[in-house]
Amino acid sequence: MSTDERIKKITDIIIEWAEQKAEDGELKLDTPFCDYYSDHSTVRYWTSEMTDLIPDNSEGKDTGFKNPHHYAFEIECLQEALHLLFAFSYTDISDVTKIKCEEILEKYRMYRMADEKNPTGNFRRVCSFRIKIKNKSKEEIFNEMNKYFYEMKGYEEFICYKMAEEKKKKA
Repeated sequence: MSTDERIKKITDIIIEWAEQKAEDGELKLDTPFCDYYSDHSTVRYWTSEMTDLIPDNSEGKDTGFKNPHHYAFEIECLQEALHLLFAFSYTDISDVTKIKCEEILEKYRMYRMADEKNPTGNFRRVCSFRIKIKNKSKEEIFNEMNKYFYEMKGYEEFICYKMAEEKKKKA
């Protein structure tokens, strides 16, 4: 199997996994992105919890993610690994939303693959995981995805909880 064929196969597995999670209400799959970039090997999704915390562009303008969301969870499908990423886009961001994003980056950024404090460009990576999937079956890939998805979900819940606590203290 060629590299492109292997990546396509992995991407199809991840899309199937994400569709199941979307059916269960655990995430919102960015279907237009996945359809448009089907040969791109990246799957994108959002969660209702993070959308409540990081509001969409108030004017409905597209951010760097080509939609009104200022954040995204992405899964990049590589030949022997998956790269899970949680990132912000600062394109057309309001001052209020930017302050929330900066607070999350300042207080809750994790893992060494996250961007440095003052990167250039409009994207900021908050959290990143790499999952080795070489020679793994579809079932094993689903299991690995579930493990890291729930780890990322726990991280998201922690951020939302801490931000709500901070808001209460300020009130």
